[in-house]
Amino acid sequence: MTVKPTTADMEKHDGRPPPRSIGLGRASIFPGFCAKHDAEAFASIEGADIGMTREEAILFGFRAMAYERFHKADQLARIAGEREMDSGHPFEVHVEVQKWAYSYRAGVERGLAEVEAWKAGYDGALANPDDPGFNHVFLRFDGLLPLAACGAFHVEHDFAGNRLQRLGRGDAALEHMALVVTSYGGRSVAALTWTGGADGPSGRLARSLGNLGAARASDAVMRLAFEHLDNVFMTPSWWEGLAVRDRARVTAMIYSGVSGIERDPGHLRGGDGMRLSSAGLVEKGTSLAD
Repeated sequence: MTVKPTTADMEKHDGRPPPRSIGLGRASIFPGFCAKHDAEAFASIEGADIGMTREEAILFGFRAMAYERFHKADQLARIAGEREMDSGHPFEVHVEVQKWAYSYRAGVERGLAEVEAWKAGYDGALANPDDPGFNHVFLRFDGLLPLAACGAFHVEHDFAGNRLQRLGRGDAALEHMALVVTSYGGRSVAALTWTGGADGPSGRLARSLGNLGAARASDAVMRLAFEHLDNVFMTPSWWEGLAVRDRARVTAMIYSGVSGIERDPGHLRGGDGMRLSSAGLVEKGTSLAD
């Protein structure tokens, strides 16, 4: 299943459709490179296991950035066609469609520029793995989480509900975090990476995750993925096994902060009685000092 909606689903569910089924062959968290170049670029993280090294963390972060770059460029390319949606409609409809298209394009262009800047930091880390501006956290669990994910997002709140930075204010550069959730040998691994130092908003988000303790780590990773990423795939059995109210809560996370919906810091904080995963944390690796 995927959280990426279709246009028909958006119209049917008033802009907030639940996750939908998707064929296993189409469920890929990284469609950006062809098979040959993907294998060459990411060979060290495509084997039977990883050592959770700094160099591997850089590759995971670069993969997330490459996905976001691919996704934003695809969005930009589609706008030309979407601007023709008003063809044959009254003038009032034409005005509304063009206003929407103008605003949407401006947002996508800004997002693409930010991703390009973020990706430049990973380009630098690839060239110099000892770059002090690159940081990471690896988490390995004792079983499989019911999802896989890959992407990057603006950091907003930590796991205690504290605001870390405010979006939409001027042209100031904003910090990001990249998150990849994958698996090796029947155990899920989460890689969180960022550039910009250890003590900024991203570093504080990572530390707040560590402060939750091992028992809440897997639940927290899943909450972070649903709250901030659209490139998330999950197992149907897990979704269908959720209580109806918990499906509604997860759907609220998916659309939190989207299209005028204010982001709810309580989603990461928890306290709602919902436990998305009980997988145990068995290994951690990080660049952060204790």
